[in-house]
Amino acid sequence: MSEWRDPWQWSAYRRMRRGVKGGSLLQLAALLAFLPAGWILMMPSDTLLRPELHRTGAWITLGLCIAALLIGMRWSARAQAAFEVARDEQVMALREQAAAAAIDLDIEIADTYPPLLLSRRIRKVGFAGPNCLILPMDPVEVLSMPAGAKDGGPPYPHVTLRFAGSQPECVFVTPEVIETSLGQVEILAEKLRDQLDPRVSWDRDQGPGIDMAAFIESMRPR
Repeated sequence: MSEWRDPWQWSAYRRMRRGVKGGSLLQLAALLAFLPAGWILMMPSDTLLRPELHRTGAWITLGLCIAALLIGMRWSARAQAAFEVARDEQVMALREQAAAAAIDLDIEIADTYPPLLLSRRIRKVGFAGPNCLILPMDPVEVLSMPAGAKDGGPPYPHVTLRFAGSQPECVFVTPEVIETSLGQVEILAEKLRDQLDPRVSWDRDQGPGIDMAAFIESMRPR
């Protein structure tokens, strides 16, 4: 991937992962702190946690738990929203690059990172990573890889796309979730094999064509 910067090192992606993980940890801490505080308030007759001494502290802890829970949810949601904006900007940049080369990337594979777009009619595949990348679709090999695979991909389960004779030769794709599992990756790999199958070809006579230049122009802010 020497000519295409590693998308897992993209600052927007790393901020999103930190934000979502930080928000999740804050929510988990709020839940753990709520358990003894809630027990003291709901079971005043149980002397195990000395409710007669800790009732005031339990109310304070309960309030802090609610605040931490809301902050964690907000933190996670804002991190994901900011990343979605940055990702959409990269998708638009990829569409502009493709339109300039008269390539209509009219199929977007849902729920992948980096975002993956296809033109099966002219057999091209585009990746909207930190820098946009368009490669010939044929030949391509789709492999599901476990965590820790020594192929230069991310340190968790991922799909490896090998493009013989292209540069870069390998591109790595994951399901668009924070923590991927091998099962999710295998489902994505199977979906990509179906979409990239050279026996499947869409022609303009089989459906309405998309004027990519007009589409991009319509998406610009007025």
